Amino acid sequence: MASINRDIGTVFLGNKNVAMLVAGGGWAKVREQGQQKREVSPYLAELLRLEEQAKQKGLGRWSKAPGAAEASIRNLPLSAIGDPSNLDAMGLLAENKGRPMEGIVEQVRDGSTFRVYLLPRFQFVQIFVVGIQSPEMGRRAALEAAIETELTADDTNEDVPGEPRAPLTSAQRLAVSAFAAETAADPFAHDAKFFTEMRVLNRHVRIVLEGKVVEVVSEDCVIVADDSIPYGSPLPERRVNLSSIRCPNIGNPRRYEKLAPYAREAKEFLRTRLIGRQVTVQMEYSRKVGPADGSTVPSGPADSRVMDFGTVFLVPPVKVEVVGRGFGTVIRHRDFEERSNYYDALLAAESRAISGRKGIHYAKDPPVMHITDLTIASAKKAKDFLPFLH
Repeated sequence: MASINRDIGTVFLGNKNVAMLVAGGGWAKVREQGQQKREVSPYLAELLRLEEQAKQKGLGRWSKAPGAAEASIRNLPLSAIGDPSNLDAMGLLAENKGRPMEGIVEQVRDGSTFRVYLLPRFQFVQIFVVGIQSPEMGRRAALEAAIETELTADDTNEDVPGEPRAPLTSAQRLAVSAFAAETAADPFAHDAKFFTEMRVLNRHVRIVLEGKVVEVVSEDCVIVADDSIPYGSPLPERRVNLSSIRCPNIGNPRRYEKLAPYAREAKEFLRTRLIGRQVTVQMEYSRKVGPADGSTVPSGPADSRVMDFGTVFLVPPVKVEVVGRGFGTVIRHRDFEERSNYYDALLAAESRAISGRKGIHYAKDPPVMHITDLTIASAKKAKDFLPFLH
C-alpha cells in the first residue's frame, strides 16, 4: 500500500495459510474493511467464515467461559518486557545449572548471539554460543538531534510558555543508546547470522553443496565438483576431509613413510563407493593443522594450512561405513573442540567394528594386496584392464 509505505501479504506454513489458522483458532479478529476503496485479501471471505466459526465455538478471544479472558493474561517478568536489569541471572543459573531448558528463540542478533524466552516463566535472556565469536552486524548512527527535534516539534508557538518536556520513553532511550555510534558490519556477518538462524530456528544442518566426487585424494579426503558453480569457473571443486575420523596413513615413499596396515583397503573402499557418484556434502568445521597432523601438509615457512571437514552422504554417511568396516577410528575430541554432527553414530560403528574384529581391529596381519603396475606393462595388457579400472 503506497499510501502508508507498507507491503501487505499472506504467509504460508507449508500449504497452510497462517492468517486462516490464527482466525480459525480465535486468536485474532478479522480487520473490518469499511467503505474505503482499497485492495483486500483474496482470502477475506474465508477469513470471515473462520472467524464466525470460532465465535460460535467460543474459541480463543471469543470464549464465553467465566474468567477465561483474565486467565489468558500472562504475568510476564520485567526482563520479558524490555527491562533486563531486573533479571536475576545468577539465581536463574544456580537454579537450572546442568539442566536443559526449553525456550523460544525471539531474535538472532548475530551468528553467535541470540535472545530467547525461557519457558515456562518467559524470562528474556541473551545467549552467547560458547567457544565461538561471530562477526558483528554493525550499527547505524543515531540521529539524536532529529529525535530531540521530533520531541519538540509541537512546541513552536512562542506565545505559549514552555512546558517541561516529558522524559524519554523506554523505546526512545533504547534507540539512542543502541545506535549511539556507527559501526560498519564485519565481512561475512550477514552470512554468519543467516547460518545461525537456520541452525537455531529450523534445528537442522544447512546443506552446503551437492555435486559429483571427481577424486579420492586419500583414505579420508575426497574432492567434490560443486553443482552450484558454473562450468569453467576456476573454483568448481572443493576438498572435503571426512570429519571426526582418522584412517590408516597410506604413506609417502619420498619421505620414507611406510604404508600403514589397511591403508590401501580404506582408500579403495572409498574410491569404489564414491568416485563418479552424486553426493550431498554437509560442511561442519574448519581446522588449522600442522605437519604433524598429516603427511600431505607442505613443509617450509608456511608449514600449516586450514582444512575443511564435513560429512559426505549417499544414503548413510559414508564415513560411518568406513569406521564400521574397520578402516578408520573415531577421533576423541576434547570438550571444547568442534566435531561431526554424527559423532554418536561414528562411536556406535566403531564399537561394532571392535566387537567384530574388523579391519584394523583384527589382531593378525592384514592380507597381502597384490598390485599390478600398468605403467610398465605392455599396451595390450593395459587395454585389457581398462574396463575394470572404474
